[in-house]
Amino acid sequence: MVKDPSTGDLTVQREHLDWSPGVPTVIVLWASWCSHCQSELPVLGRVATDFPRVSLITITTSIGAHPGPTPDGYLADVGLTFPVVIDDAEGTLAQAFGLRYLPTIYFIESDGTVAKAWEGDLPEAKLRELIGSLT
Repeated sequence: MVKDPSTGDLTVQREHLDWSPGVPTVIVLWASWCSHCQSELPVLGRVATDFPRVSLITITTSIGAHPGPTPDGYLADVGLTFPVVIDDAEGTLAQAFGLRYLPTIYFIESDGTVAKAWEGDLPEAKLRELIGSLT
């Protein structure tokens, strides 16, 4: 998210996102219309700040799109500023990750190994445990 200096509005920054090899990473697939995602992402944003050595990447997709806020609108409304990758209209990233449920979270070790994948709601204590296990 970046703030437009002329309006003060927050918008999703649409540019290339590098994934640094050798860094433990949490990848989250979500949709702005998904009520489970809407409740999970603020918790994730808060918890992620306690683990600065773990990279956080989120991917928003339109797979199964329903009426609801835009990704920009949702993130601005709740004040989230973590990196967001926008999936294409065909859901290429969602398909590549084998997305079945929203949200889906991948916990990736620094060597690139997927330590755990979690589909659906994740209690905060378990989220902290899984992120902590990566550091």
